[in-house]
Amino acid sequence: MILKRRMEAISERKEGRRSKAQSSMILMVIVVLIFMALVIFLLSIAQTVSSNEYMNMYTHNLLLSILRADTGSNDPECKYVSDLISCSFFRPSGYQCSGLEMTCQDLARTRIEYYMSKYAELQGSFNYLLTVTPRGFIARTGEGEALKIEFGDTTLKSAKVQKWSANELIQRVSGMSEYYITVNLIISVKD
Repeated sequence: MILKRRMEAISERKEGRRSKAQSSMILMVIVVLIFMALVIFLLSIAQTVSSNEYMNMYTHNLLLSILRADTGSNDPECKYVSDLISCSFFRPSGYQCSGLEMTCQDLARTRIEYYMSKYAELQGSFNYLLTVTPRGFIARTGEGEALKIEFGDTTLKSAKVQKWSANELIQRVSGMSEYYITVNLIISVKD
């Protein structure tokens, strides 16, 4: 009888261990299933950016980077490249930035060409055209001609190639009036 009770006790312990092991296995399977479901869910909502969207974002960010680049001048008319462009249209007669021997327009041209040359080093297989035009008013040069600034490959305007473009407005308040200058950057792949 004692032997029979001991055998029953031993078998009960084994069954208890088996049920604990089975519970642990079931719990591990549930955790793995939840993890797999989470991974599948995250992969399904993740969207990759197409190369066209990427180039569009790149073009916009490049234009913003150029316009917000610091020129090194302390003159408020010449602090950033966007200020130089604005100064070119509102002081085209030859305003020189303090401490610099160049007019706003010449300094804007050299700064933009410098930054675009850095871009060309990184992305050598692309052409670019940066145009700056007044919106709603006409700015005149010292010779009386309408002022329009263009840098880069001017054939991109009419070229039948894939292009990416970005536009930004530069606002200037003078007196009681607001004036806008449109800056447009076009990038295309070189043939």
